[in-house]
Amino acid sequence: MPEVELFPHFPILAGLILGDFLLPGAPVCLEGSWAVADDFVRPRCRSETGERAALEPDRAFLEGCAMADLVPVHGGLKEPVCRTVPADQVDSFKAHAANLPKVPVSDADLSTVYRFGDGALSPLVGPMDSATYNQVLDKGYIVHEGEKYAWTIPLSLPITAELAGKLSTGQTVALTNSAGQVVATLDVTDIFEWDKPKYLKSVYLTERTDHPGADMVLKGDADKSYLLGGTIRVLPQPKNSKFGKYVLSPREVRDLLAKKGWNRVVAFQTRNPLHRAHEYALVYGLETLLRAGHNAGACLNPLIGETKGDDVPADVRMLTYEALIDKRSLGEGDSDKSLWGPRNESVPDRVILLGLDIKMFYGWPKEAVMHAI
Repeated sequence: MPEVELFPHFPILAGLILGDFLLPGAPVCLEGSWAVADDFVRPRCRSETGERAALEPDRAFLEGCAMADLVPVHGGLKEPVCRTVPADQVDSFKAHAANLPKVPVSDADLSTVYRFGDGALSPLVGPMDSATYNQVLDKGYIVHEGEKYAWTIPLSLPITAELAGKLSTGQTVALTNSAGQVVATLDVTDIFEWDKPKYLKSVYLTERTDHPGADMVLKGDADKSYLLGGTIRVLPQPKNSKFGKYVLSPREVRDLLAKKGWNRVVAFQTRNPLHRAHEYALVYGLETLLRAGHNAGACLNPLIGETKGDDVPADVRMLTYEALIDKRSLGEGDSDKSLWGPRNESVPDRVILLGLDIKMFYGWPKEAVMHAI
């Protein structure tokens, strides 16, 4: 039986996830090599000390295992991190930040700043220091409160060598967007050199650089050779006029799911308009949960952060997702009429649309794990 290196609370799964289970075809990391599951599986711990654990088929899934509540917040937290400045403190925050040294943040990394703020990157409270950054590259996890949690792409803020020379640890700086407006403050805890070859080899599992991820680092951030780590405070993110209503904080998502009353949710992440294989995966996952006796829903969770130039723009893609749901076309070709008919429902009745506003790293399979987190 294959074994996977599994630590307590270490979700080694990504892709097609049903609660704490994997669907056939989902990617898993087996003894350091990536493979796909060929059955319904779940990780089974032998101990709470980080020993090996087997990845075993689990038929209990098909018998309708109950999940008591929403999945725990990553990092073992009771609730998501919140580093967003409260509304009644915004004016005083801006006044204070106006006098701080300025550190520009690229449009691509700006969404990461906002995700630090709203807790989507829990348990992180800001960009990683060098120890955490390199631990992610070398080991694929972070440590929080003595426990190990999966983390596959390190997140720190790139800066130029010139700017790095003007900053020091213990200093508080203001982060600004491309328009020069303050978006956050950072209490700097670390300033360190960016080992780009190590980053690229670890994240993309190759030394080749002829791919979009390497272009982002070697071309897009060509002038940046240092990284910042620290603790962040972030102003509320302005809502996009076209699809901002679909970008919710983790707390808002949890409230929404609680109101739906669903006890299981399958989520599908994509950066493309849905094609038939995408639709099939989403419908198949939802129907499997319903057949297992769950009050289940599905979340169509497109990435709407910065992507490469030849990808379909987020505002256009969001229109296609809206049309599939609003016109009740989602699942038309793949749904099981014998399941939905007696329920007097169809697939769109149990689908919500939520955008994931973070940049695309083009780092499959490492990125698939990050999206699952």
